Amino acid sequence: MILPEDLGLEDVELAHIRRVLEAHAGNKAAAARALGINRRTLDR
Repeated sequence: MILPEDLGLEDVELAHIRRVLEAHAGNKAAAARALGINRRTLDR
């Protein structure tokens, strides 16, 4: 997926998190592990 150049860092991070969640079929615990963050952090 190619993102527009005018996106800010927060938008890029959110897009990445959404892609990781999709790759893990919406499993937040697995996505958080893949991202190297806590599940609670992902929920925030």
